[in-house]
Amino acid sequence: MDVAEYARRFHAQLDWEQVVARARAWRAVGRLTATLRIAHNVLGLGVAADMLDRLPPLTYLQCGVLRGLGPRAVLGSEAEHDRLLTARTALLMDRWGDAVGLLGPCLLPPRAYVEEACPGPWTWLPGGARLAYLVRGLGRMARAQLVTAP
Repeated sequence: MDVAEYARRFHAQLDWEQVVARARAWRAVGRLTATLRIAHNVLGLGVAADMLDRLPPLTYLQCGVLRGLGPRAVLGSEAEHDRLLTARTALLMDRWGDAVGLLGPCLLPPRAYVEEACPGPWTWLPGGARLAYLVRGLGRMARAQLVTAP
């Protein structure tokens, strides 16, 4: 894990207060905390222990996401970093708006595909094509449940 190695090598030179200040500015303190906890727990990064005490606690949701991230999430190859993992780590953001912004590309197909697949009247409304795509998908799921229901 690059963060663990970087922190191990440059712990003395890092201005940790500035690292935390940047994480706050980017609303990513949850991600910083999770990264340092994983580095500490999985890789035995002792230098992160003092930093973890100074960071704000994770929310209940962030703790759940962190529990679900195993060594595969941080030690796996690039091929193993799938869309689901990206979506899960998006939930570590500090604000819901940021998390939703990161979740969109993970859970929805590209805009060009959605606009091509949805009817024309929906495209004039901002986000209308995506809404139509979601409604159509939910309708298909509901019909499938009705067909398979005993």
